[in-house]
Amino acid sequence: MTGRYGQQLLLGRKTKTPGVYLSAPVLDNTKVIGIVAIKLEASKLTPLLGSADSFVTDEYGTIIMSRRPELLLRSIPDNRLTELSADERELRYKMREIKSIAITPWQGGPTIVPMFHFADEPIPYLMTSRVETENSMTIHVM
Repeated sequence: MTGRYGQQLLLGRKTKTPGVYLSAPVLDNTKVIGIVAIKLEASKLTPLLGSADSFVTDEYGTIIMSRRPELLLRSIPDNRLTELSADERELRYKMREIKSIAITPWQGGPTIVPMFHFADEPIPYLMTSRVETENSMTIHVM
């Protein structure tokens, strides 16, 4: 209702499926008289990640899209979930506590670029991330 476009990840109240909600103001000249909102289910957007092992996190470091279903609604290290109260996490993610995944530096030998262990997998990964500041999401590609 502030007259700006918006987007946010939320879980459907009834379906509990994650989705990206997009909203736009409805104007009468310059006066906001309402909003229009749509939900794009995260599972329908996942093919846009391509064939790479990748995932998308929201502004709090929670995985909202992944080619691996077991990663959905898990958090990455150095997340910002402590900025949300338990009630706010419940409202946003339908859970009070979000389990974290382990992403740790690989100690297997010298490399030109940093490599990481992902979860409990024995092989190291190269990982790059890109912050999309306009929509408060980060794309991680391994």
